[in-house]
Amino acid sequence: MDVQQGMTDAIETYMTEGRNGLQTLYFYVERAFPDNKVVDGFFGHDRYEKARKSPLLMFDLLVKSYKAANDSKYHGKLIEKGLKPEDIEALNTTSGTLYQKYQERDKYISERVYVTQERIRQFNKVWAFSVSVSEASKIVFQDNYAKLQQYLLYDSKKTENEEEPVTDTPEQN
Repeated sequence: MDVQQGMTDAIETYMTEGRNGLQTLYFYVERAFPDNKVVDGFFGHDRYEKARKSPLLMFDLLVKSYKAANDSKYHGKLIEKGLKPEDIEALNTTSGTLYQKYQERDKYISERVYVTQERIRQFNKVWAFSVSVSEASKIVFQDNYAKLQQYLLYDSKKTENEEEPVTDTPEQN
């Protein structure tokens, strides 16, 4: 889980960069095109609230905003109002890195199933060996009750309140 948390933290870092970059862009859009809802929509300002919480929506919004900021109709006026070209380019860089980090985490999560399966297989090998030692101890120590108790894995007598062991896989009907 530590690896996955590290990946999630990296995504959140780029989400923060994206939010900051978009807020900077929207500040200059408002200065360059005051009270113009059409231009706000073109830059995706109306989609910001949903995008700020979702890496994929943030990626889409960063790409859209980057393209809008480079559109010849808007680029010159934004630069004239004080937006730096590197701030525009940062939208593109952040979007690419955010998407890459998201894909890496998604791949890691999808591959965890195989890692978990392998871990269970290894634990089952240890359990099988322990069972064989326990069974052999019943023959080797049949005359030594105290020693035999050291090798028992579980009590063979089931009580009424005892439940069946729980497994990781659901039963198939």
